Amino acid sequence: MTDITQFVSHGGEATPSFKKKVFDALLLIEDLLDYCHLNAVGCTKILKKFERHTTFPDREVVAEQIKSLNFISQMPALEKAKVIAKQCYTTAVKTGGAKGDKEMEELEQSVLAARSWKLNTILFQFDEHLGKAQLKKRTFHIKQLPLVVAVIVAMIVYFTPIFPEDKQPEQRCLALLAVAIVLWVSEAFPLFLTGIFIPFLVTVSWCVYVSGTNNVMIPSKAASFSLNAMWSSIIFLMLGGFSIAEGLKKYGIDKRIAVFVLHKKIFNTPLRFLFVLEVLCVVLSMWISNVAGPVICMTVSLPIIRDLPPHSQFAKTILLAIAVAGNMGGMTTPISSPQNAVAIQTVMALDPPQSINFAMFVIIQVPLVILLTIIGHFIVTLLYKPDIQQLPQMHADTSGPIPTKGYFVLLAACASIILWFCSQWLEAYTGSIGILSVIPIMLFFGTGLLGKAEFDNLPWTLMMLVGGGSVLGKAVQESKLLQLISDTVTTNIPTSNVYIMLVVFNVLMLIVSTFVSHTVSALILLPLFANVGAELGSPRTFVMCGVAVCCGTMVLPISSFPNLNSISLQDERGDPYLATTDFLKLGSIMSLLCFIGSITLTYGLCYIFGY
Repeated sequence: MTDITQFVSHGGEATPSFKKKVFDALLLIEDLLDYCHLNAVGCTKILKKFERHTTFPDREVVAEQIKSLNFISQMPALEKAKVIAKQCYTTAVKTGGAKGDKEMEELEQSVLAARSWKLNTILFQFDEHLGKAQLKKRTFHIKQLPLVVAVIVAMIVYFTPIFPEDKQPEQRCLALLAVAIVLWVSEAFPLFLTGIFIPFLVTVSWCVYVSGTNNVMIPSKAASFSLNAMWSSIIFLMLGGFSIAEGLKKYGIDKRIAVFVLHKKIFNTPLRFLFVLEVLCVVLSMWISNVAGPVICMTVSLPIIRDLPPHSQFAKTILLAIAVAGNMGGMTTPISSPQNAVAIQTVMALDPPQSINFAMFVIIQVPLVILLTIIGHFIVTLLYKPDIQQLPQMHADTSGPIPTKGYFVLLAACASIILWFCSQWLEAYTGSIGILSVIPIMLFFGTGLLGKAEFDNLPWTLMMLVGGGSVLGKAVQESKLLQLISDTVTTNIPTSNVYIMLVVFNVLMLIVSTFVSHTVSALILLPLFANVGAELGSPRTFVMCGVAVCCGTMVLPISSFPNLNSISLQDERGDPYLATTDFLKLGSIMSLLCFIGSITLTYGLCYIFGY
């Protein structure tokens, strides 16, 4: 403050760093004044309540003692410092003989906007951490009715003579599949718990054949089979991807990227801001996950939403744009969503196994994502036209330097992505992309960039869900049930045309993933897609098109995490900004467009690249 006083007294040339120093000092003074005022009011109210409920006689004496406390007695000095700082700032920025009234007004608006940004961001992060804490404390209750339904369905499928006598392992596997579907759809148990339960069911059901024979595996062999399938290559790929996400989050790099892009003046009109927000969400979803991407974009845009006029439609526009971009970004890379990991695992489980390498997955899916993101932008702004001309000012505390470890995180993340892109050529040395994914895990946790707390914070429940789905897919494959179903389907549908079959199965995926979450839809249907595709000579085409439809379906709020993320935000009155009808209106159009794009553009690219 001494430097500021000297500047006012003697005049001087103001540099951008000096202006920034004064602005930061003003913010600090405002925070200190708030702190002092809040504590003064709190102490006074405590004293009043204490006097009301007791026979305390010395209220005036204690009140004087409170006023003499250091944090209250310094309030006049803080007010004087605020006046000096404002005078200094206006002196530094005003031009010519102007009085500085305009500069003072702009300064006050900037300080108010910056404090509003800080408050909204802190409250949002508090709500997020509170939600996580409540989730950790929550006791998961078993839903009795769905559990009873699952048992009844299992008994019916098990004892009804669906298949010939010599196909009993297939029938037992069908009963197991029915139980898993009922448990996942009804959420009788939490989804991850059903995933953990599946290896047990596979082991005790005697439904898996020894490879290449007609002999059923005994439980000791089936247990090894199940656990090997549970910890597949895809789990390590997901671990690598989530480790990168934790690293970017811990050192604030994810928010720096978001704020750096969105803070540019060129994006201060609603339409430009909305488009760059969608692109940012797609990119973050692509390289982190379509869980983290929408959350980050909502965090950086939340102060703008909070500062909008009451009942402004632009809040809906922002939230729906984030949902669209999150869903589209979820189909871009094998690490961007769980269903993509399921897709790769499904083709790897075929006999003989096939593969979709990282680079080819991106090359095939990104054109459709770009097209749908652009179309989605125009549809969102057409259905929910922005009702403001200028955005509220956006401020964020990212002025400090990136820590040294942050640069190592960026380097490790880039190196990991390059390795994944080159996985096809490195398989001769590493064996699979899963083993290759151990490198980013070691880079982050082995060097101390991330610690035990971040390792514990990885989404283990999601990985258990994917692992359980992997075991189920492998069991359905090795029990020869998929072979039996695909033979039945291809025999009874009066066509062997690959394209017609692809359209029929993608309609099925569109319907199922509307009412069931994307991950569960992928776990249930993609193994069937792969097997029917294998019968027709195009398993990778079926899976790539199927997972594109799965990711892009967004008719209901429950369909995907980006949808749930957007509909969960509430205004000051506790009312959600979005309703289910908003998703029905926008989601139906986007889901249909994704379906059309999958059976045309994605199919065409698969055909060109020999998939």
